[in-house]
Amino acid sequence: MKVIEKYRCEICHTEYADRKQAEACEKSHKQPTKISGARHLSMAQNGTGYPVSITVKMSDGKEVIYKR
Repeated sequence: MKVIEKYRCEICHTEYADRKQAEACEKSHKQPTKISGARHLSMAQNGTGYPVSITVKMSDGKEVIYKR
């Protein structure tokens, strides 16, 4: 029987044979820290009430806009 050892990134779940590659993968991911804004449309344009975009502040300080 052969033992196979793998390492998995805790964030994206990609598996690596090398521990350092898995650690580098984990460090490369920017994590959201807070929602810094949301854009809504009027009820006539979007009756769902959900925002059409949100601005998210990331762990590296950058703000990124996500749209639906």
